[in-house]
Amino acid sequence: MTDIPRSRSKVRQRIRELEAEKTEIVKRMEALVQEFQDAFRRPWSAHPVVQKVAGGRVYVRWRLQGCNGRQNFVELASEAGLALLNRLDPAVRDVYLRIGRTMIDLNLEHALCQSEWTQLRQYLGDCVVLEGYAQAR
Repeated sequence: MTDIPRSRSKVRQRIRELEAEKTEIVKRMEALVQEFQDAFRRPWSAHPVVQKVAGGRVYVRWRLQGCNGRQNFVELASEAGLALLNRLDPAVRDVYLRIGRTMIDLNLEHALCQSEWTQLRQYLGDCVVLEGYAQAR
């Protein structure tokens, strides 16, 4: 079971640690994208991109070939992703699989950090509200 920090100073410290961890994970995501771009020339049938979405969530995802922002994303473990992999040369497929595995690992790491960060921020906010209520009584 996780050791839950109970003092607000410990919670704030853990939040700072999580922010640093999330920043490092995003750097690793960006490095993975750069590794792919260094290894393969355009046009790519699919390529990894770092996607930052609302609420601080960040993912590295496979984007299919397209233009003008109309590219779709694909998960390698999906039916469309497996069809994509089957069209690749075996050596290229091996690289896509290695990068794909690293992508899902990084996505999980970031999601877990983001979830803990969100919960701890909520915890601090709730503590402030309840203490304010108790003092007003």
